Amino acid sequence: MAAGPNFAKKTHLWSKLNMPGDNKIDRRGIANIDGRTKLGRIHRAFKRALIEEFKGKPSTIERSLIERAAMLHVKCMMLDEKIASGRDLNEMETNHYLAWINALGRTLMRLRVRDVDDILRMRAKASYARALR
Repeated sequence: MAAGPNFAKKTHLWSKLNMPGDNKIDRRGIANIDGRTKLGRIHRAFKRALIEEFKGKPSTIERSLIERAAMLHVKCMMLDEKIASGRDLNEMETNHYLAWINALGRTLMRLRVRDVDDILRMRAKASYARALR
C-alpha cells in the first residue's frame, strides 16, 4: 500500500500559539523544527557537529548549551536567508538578529568550542554564497 505525500511544515520565526481555554493568541519563538525541512537538517547537523566536539559524550550542561546553540544557529540562519534574498529586516528583526548572533558566539565560547571564529566565518561565507545564487 503506497503512502500519501508527507509534507513538512514550514518553520516560521514567530509562531502563533493558542493556549487551551485562552482566547488570546500569543506570538512566540520557534516552537519546534520539523526535521524534514532544510532548517531541520541544518539544526540536526549543527547539533551533531557540536556533540562530536565532546567525543560524542557531552555532560548534561554541555548538552543543554548545545541545544541552545543549535536553536540560535537556526534562528540566525532564517534571518540570514531573509537578508540574502534582498528583503529588509525591520527594527525588531535587526535587534533580535544582533542579540542572537552575540548569544550564539557567547554560547560557543562557554562550550569552549575550538573554532568559534571558524564557525562564524563559515556562516558568513554561506550567507554570502546564498546571496550570489
